[in-house]
Amino acid sequence: MGPVSSQSHYAKSVPLRNSGLGVNGKPFEANIIDTFRSAVEDAPLRGKDGKFSILLWRNGAQTTLDLSTLVPPPDLTKGSVPTETHDWTLWPTGTRSWLFSRGLDTADARQIRITKIEPGSPADGVLAIDDVILGVNGGRFVGQASRLSLK
Repeated sequence: MGPVSSQSHYAKSVPLRNSGLGVNGKPFEANIIDTFRSAVEDAPLRGKDGKFSILLWRNGAQTTLDLSTLVPPPDLTKGSVPTETHDWTLWPTGTRSWLFSRGLDTADARQIRITKIEPGSPADGVLAIDDVILGVNGGRFVGQASRLSLK
């Protein structure tokens, strides 16, 4: 775990002048950094909200603060950019695409950005690189875009 940027959502939630006493309702044990790192890395695995809590000493009093490791999916229609470079094959269109994922979990994906089109494929001449697919057959994605959950 590297240093916390002063612009990060963590630094804005937990000012650096405060002292952490524990995580997820338990006081820190012998190795504080490993205990904290483990809680942060395990948070997305415990639930979709990715939440964990820290026990904090702030202004002379002990308090508990809830944080989340998860950021919302970017909205590509409002100028947001993809969060990583991994892309997926959209069978049988002949395209490669980016969709939001946490590791290999694409459950929160609602937009598909075209990253590559194979010449001569069904998508060639129909789709363009950087097109953003919001749904199919007149409906918008409301569930996992890669599974074509439509509204």
